[in-house]
Amino acid sequence: MMAHALLGWHSLSGMGKKKRVAPTAECALCRKTKVLVDSHLVARGFLKRMPDAMTFTTHAASATSRQTKDFVLCRPCDQRLATCGENYVISQCADFRGPRIKFPLLVNALQRLPAIAQMTWGHFEGTEMGIPTELLGHFALGMIWRGGIRSWPTPIAPFKTVKLDLGEWEERLRRYLIGDDPFPMDVCVWAMLATDQDSQRSCNFPSPSTDSGIFGVSTLGISFKVWLGNVPPDIKQCCCVTAPEKPIYISNRQHEQRKADKDLEDRRGAQKLTAT
Repeated sequence: MMAHALLGWHSLSGMGKKKRVAPTAECALCRKTKVLVDSHLVARGFLKRMPDAMTFTTHAASATSRQTKDFVLCRPCDQRLATCGENYVISQCADFRGPRIKFPLLVNALQRLPAIAQMTWGHFEGTEMGIPTELLGHFALGMIWRGGIRSWPTPIAPFKTVKLDLGEWEERLRRYLIGDDPFPMDVCVWAMLATDQDSQRSCNFPSPSTDSGIFGVSTLGISFKVWLGNVPPDIKQCCCVTAPEKPIYISNRQHEQRKADKDLEDRRGAQKLTAT
């Protein structure tokens, strides 16, 4: 994450709630001048499934229920992104409320496949299981697009998310998300379900890969890797939207998630040393 001046206001615990005045401005999706709503980068529905949620950036971490949001979309466009994919992913991801973990999409897969809970890799056909994979694709591209249209203010001032460099894809994805264009054939969305709880408890902002044109995002056990243009043929066969079998992968990502957690703890430790 990058440190900048915080845009917008977030209420602090122990203080009375304040109302932010909704501006009238151009909606980033439909490009029409309308009253904007306080849009979330990561939907509120995901964070509700994480009672002990922690927000962190590259330089800071905080246990807070405050969310990364800003006035970006009009209400119809905000609802469009929700109904075209976001609501479905929220309903299918890991849910840590209550005495038992719920993860509908993973449970559905494991009930139809051989026991693979301890496997490090596997996949199933979304078409055979009747999964609406186009909703997964729409959600993934919507998250990447939102990450590319601006830097979003995080609850930890003064840090903001990194604005993804999408180039021409910012407009191409916008046209797809608003319904003007079909799903881009030179795009691949790779969907993966995590069997380990470390990954299921993680919800990450959209981020770039080390390779140009590749981006990722993960939300409570469902993660996506997105290739924008120049998709190799073997990778294209992995797309959950355009490949004939619409594959969805299953993986135990405990090792890499624990490494990410250790990096976070190291950063927090460095902050304490600096503070003293």
